[in-house]
Amino acid sequence: MFMGPSGSSAVIRNIRAGCIVEQRVQKHVLEAEEAARLVKRGLSELIEGNRMRTVMVGSVAFDLRGPLGVVVHTLDLLADGDLGEMAPDVKEWVESALWSAREALRALDGMFVEGSRLPGNVDLRPERTDVGRFMRRIYDYALGQPFEAGVQLKLQLSPSFPVVMFDRMRVTQVLMNLLANSFRFTHQGEIELYARYEDGADEVVFGVSDSGVGIPAGRQGELFRRFHDVVVPPQVGGLGLVVCRELVELHGGRIWVESVEGKGSDFKFALPVRGKVSTQ
Repeated sequence: MFMGPSGSSAVIRNIRAGCIVEQRVQKHVLEAEEAARLVKRGLSELIEGNRMRTVMVGSVAFDLRGPLGVVVHTLDLLADGDLGEMAPDVKEWVESALWSAREALRALDGMFVEGSRLPGNVDLRPERTDVGRFMRRIYDYALGQPFEAGVQLKLQLSPSFPVVMFDRMRVTQVLMNLLANSFRFTHQGEIELYARYEDGADEVVFGVSDSGVGIPAGRQGELFRRFHDVVVPPQVGGLGLVVCRELVELHGGRIWVESVEGKGSDFKFALPVRGKVSTQ
C-alpha cells in the first residue's frame, strides 16, 4: 500500500515517540532498581547495627551478672542468719538490699535474654577462652540463682585445659539452660557444674549433673528434637534443649544426656580443642 509524505512522517514520529517512551521506561526501571539496592543496603546496615547493639547489651549484662550474683548470694546468707545473728534494724537493711539486688539481677537477666535471642542465621564470635576462669564466672552467677535449700551447688574442674575457641555468650546460654533445668527438678542432694579434660583428648566436656528426678529412658531420645516441649524457667532464657543442641553443633561439638529416672541426670556437651594445654 502506497503511503504519502504525511503518512510517512506520522510513522516516523510514532517510532521516535515509542523510542522516547522506551528510553524513559528503561530510565525509570534503572532508577527503581538502584533505589531498591539502596533500600536493601540500608536495611541490611540497620539490621546489622541493631544486631550489634543487641549483642553488646547481652555481653555487658553477662559481665555484670556474675559479680551481682555473688552479692545476692552473700546477702541471702546474711538474711538467713548463716553468717551470724544481726540486730533487727541491720537485718531489715540487709533484706532491703537483697530485694534491690534481686531486682537488679532480674533486669540484667532480661537484658541478657534480649541480647541472646537467636537470629535466623547465628553469627558465632569465637574467642580464645580460659576454661577455668570462664566456668568460675558461671558458677559465681549460678550461686545467686534461687534453688532448693537442701541442694548443694558444686564446681568441678580438671587440673588443666587446652585452649578452646568458642562464643562465650552462646556457651553461657547452653550452660545456664542446663543449670536452670537442674534447679527446677532437683529438690535435694547436689548439682555439679563441671568442665573436664583428659590429656591427649581432642575435646573438652562441659556439663551439669544433678540428683534430681531424672528422665525416663523412653523420653531421653526426644529431648534434643525440634518441637519437643521442655519446660525452662523464663528468667534464664527459656532456650530449650533443641537450641542448646544447635548452638553446640555450630561450634563443631556434640551434646547428650545420661539419666536414671528417680536418681538424677547428667547433661553434657563436648567442644573441640585448639592449641596447647595450659594449667589452671
